Amino acid sequence: MKNALRYIFTATVLFTGVARADAWINVSSTIHEGPQTITSVTVDANGNTILKAIDADSFEGTFSGVFAEFFTATIHSNGTMDFILDFVFDGTAAGATGTVHLRGEGHGANGTATGTWEIIKGTGRAGLTNAKGGGTWSVNLVTGVGQLNGQMKVSGN
Repeated sequence: MKNALRYIFTATVLFTGVARADAWINVSSTIHEGPQTITSVTVDANGNTILKAIDADSFEGTFSGVFAEFFTATIHSNGTMDFILDFVFDGTAAGATGTVHLRGEGHGANGTATGTWEIIKGTGRAGLTNAKGGGTWSVNLVTGVGQLNGQMKVSGN
């Protein structure tokens, strides 16, 4: 019985990452984009429309909580888009609760945006003080629902 409980505990730790916060773990969360507030629109010398906006969104999964997103979208004449994203996340990530900043970039075409993200070193607070990590994201530009995947470490170096 004692060995069975040890195996159950070990399996729980390995699959949830709860007791191994200093180890790299896989992260996966559903993204729910909120309504966007456009803060500026300009057209550059090449005819690209540059849109700056903010919105309040949420994650469900390994990242679970809310985030404020500040982004710049460059919309090209062929309809494709390039994004630069800054997020302030507040919630629980990999079993640790706190606040951390993430940065992302990506490309959009045909109703879908995809890209990469990373935790900005030194921006974590509370349980996410030493958080680091990164990965990929994708969002359906029509529904505002997407996916964030990657790896992260919430403590240690």
